[in-house]
Amino acid sequence: MWQLAWRQLQLDVVRTTLTATALAAVVAVLLVLQGFELGLYHQLNRTALDLDTELIALQPGVTNLLGARSSLPQLARAAVEAVDGVADAWPLTGIPVIYQQDNQKTPIYVFVYDIKGGPAHLATGHAVEQSRDIVIDRSLAQKYQLHVGDRFTIADFDFQIAGITTGHAALFMPFAYIGYDGMLDLFLESQLAPDLSTFPLLSFLLLDLDKGASAAQVAHRVEQQVPEVDVLSSAQLGHNSVALGRAMFGPVLGLLLSVAYVIGFLVVTLIMDADVRARRRNLVVLMALGFSATRLAGGGTAAVPAAVARRLSRRPAYCLGTGASD
Repeated sequence: MWQLAWRQLQLDVVRTTLTATALAAVVAVLLVLQGFELGLYHQLNRTALDLDTELIALQPGVTNLLGARSSLPQLARAAVEAVDGVADAWPLTGIPVIYQQDNQKTPIYVFVYDIKGGPAHLATGHAVEQSRDIVIDRSLAQKYQLHVGDRFTIADFDFQIAGITTGHAALFMPFAYIGYDGMLDLFLESQLAPDLSTFPLLSFLLLDLDKGASAAQVAHRVEQQVPEVDVLSSAQLGHNSVALGRAMFGPVLGLLLSVAYVIGFLVVTLIMDADVRARRRNLVVLMALGFSATRLAGGGTAAVPAAVARRLSRRPAYCLGTGASD
């Protein structure tokens, strides 16, 4: 049977090539869509895990890093650090802005950090050292042909690219990293100054715990003693971010995958229908000889049914193709 199939494929090379190309295109579309979906969720989860901390304090009601703005009181850091089991609480601020160059605009998410929360995967350059230093993701650098040492302007305020990272993006937004001195200069010297009240000065606190302290117990104590914050683990924050991504893009990607599966089914069906139509005369002859439709559909023509053998034995010799005659 396999030899027959292989011979059939070799018989019409053009048809075989077109069939293989159509099937490969359908499979490629399915793989691309599923890979895109998995990559999106991986980015969201990785954003939380790259913070390299056990617990994260954020505004009550906010459950993810990027989907909603978190704003904490300035005195929350001292109050959290006073809780038993907390060694340090490192500030982190998130600012969504628009980067524009040559009539192109790209939404970016700027993380402002002190010690923790900075870029975890530097590809070139160095982390933020000066007030006007900025570290950007490689996707943004490639899009605008930017390099270490180039000027990077946000709202008419000029930063200098100190480093370029890899894999720091989520929800179609590349990330950038600056220090708190740079954030204050940006707020006071740029076009953002009139809208300063709309931007948080403190978004998150990354908690380092005392040696041997239980993360669950510390989180409970912080929430009890500092009601201005909620505390989540980095794993919980990553899970919530993935859930946000599924809620936002899951229905659309699910619809696209469903359409791709339907298209794949139709392509295979059309190919099979064309193959059957091309071999219809041969199939009719075999059915006239006694092969059932079920047997033909299963490809079982190697063994001749007994009824067919009896019918052939009663035919004249010339009908059997022996060259003899009555």
